[in-house]
Amino acid sequence: MLTGFTFGLFDLFHVGDLDLLRQSAARCDRLVVGAYTDELAEHTWRSTPYVPLAERLDILANLRFVDDVIALSSLDIPAAAEAVAADLVMVGPGRDGTPTADQLSQSLTGIGVVTIEPKAETGSPILRQALDADWTAVA
Repeated sequence: MLTGFTFGLFDLFHVGDLDLLRQSAARCDRLVVGAYTDELAEHTWRSTPYVPLAERLDILANLRFVDDVIALSSLDIPAAAEAVAADLVMVGPGRDGTPTADQLSQSLTGIGVVTIEPKAETGSPILRQALDADWTAVA
């Protein structure tokens, strides 16, 4: 059984997230998804998620192609991949500061790394920009 692992913030869950997870699940028998904690997002990107971690984990856990979810309180993706006994790590577009596929390939021993390019046009930056603009207009 091939265990895959992918990770992200998954805030304002959108079709780009869905595509990343769907493509990741197609490459393995069991998919584990790591979601960054609110504290990690605030510390790393100085950005508070719109959707709290517990709710993001609930959304992810209820997707039919996701087998398990974990909270990630650090960007130590190699440690997380080893903790879930991953055979393969799938890396999406990510945010600045997120480990890239090249970086992970160098730090993971015996675990494959695949870059996933979601095909959707809608992504977190677009949604955040729209929401931030709307909130500024309301304030």
